[in-house]
Amino acid sequence: MIIFKDISKSYGNRTVLKNFNIEIREGQTTFVLGKSGSGKTTFSKIVLGLEKIDTGEISGLDGKKISVVFQEDRLMENMTIGSNFKMTVDSHINSKQIIEKMEKIGLFQSLETKISELSGGMKRRISILRAFLIEFDLIVMDEPFRGLDDETKEIVMNFVIQNIKRKTAIIITHNKDEVEYFAEKTKELQICNMV
Repeated sequence: MIIFKDISKSYGNRTVLKNFNIEIREGQTTFVLGKSGSGKTTFSKIVLGLEKIDTGEISGLDGKKISVVFQEDRLMENMTIGSNFKMTVDSHINSKQIIEKMEKIGLFQSLETKISELSGGMKRRISILRAFLIEFDLIVMDEPFRGLDDETKEIVMNFVIQNIKRKTAIIITHNKDEVEYFAEKTKELQICNMV
C-alpha cells in the first residue's frame, strides 16, 4: 500500500492540496479524477518527488522504480524516434521489440523518423510507449490520452490496460469516459475524486 496522509501543498497564498488522503493499492490502477485546478498535477509531482509537501506523511514509495507520462510529451524534437527511446529504454530491449510495441499502439513509422515530423497524437503515443519500455513498479500518467481522437484513444487505452496488469498505476484525468472505459475492461480499479 502507498499511503498519502493529510497531504497539504501551497504555492504562496494559494492552497492546492489541503489534508488530502489516498491509499494506493499495489497491483491495481487508481484513477485520480478532478477538474482543472483541483491539484491533480501537483499530486502527481509529489508522487514523483518533483514537489515537496508542506505537511502530511507519505509511506510506501521508498525503493519504488517509477515510470511517468507527463502532461507534455517531453520528447527531443530534433532527434529520431529510435534515439528518443534509446535515451530511456532498458538496454535489453531491441529495435524489433520496440517496433512490435509501436504497432500495438497504432504507430507504423520508422525508428529513423524525426519527432518533429510526427503529429501531436503520434508524439503522445511515443511518450506513452516510452514509459512502458522501462522496468517499473509504479507508473504515473498525467492526462495520458489528451489530444487523441476517439479511435486512437481506444487503441491506446487497450494498450495501457494490457500492459498495466498486476502493476501499480496512477492515472490522472478529468475525463469520466476514460474511467468508465477502464472500469468495463478491468476489475482492479480504484477511483479517487479530487474536489
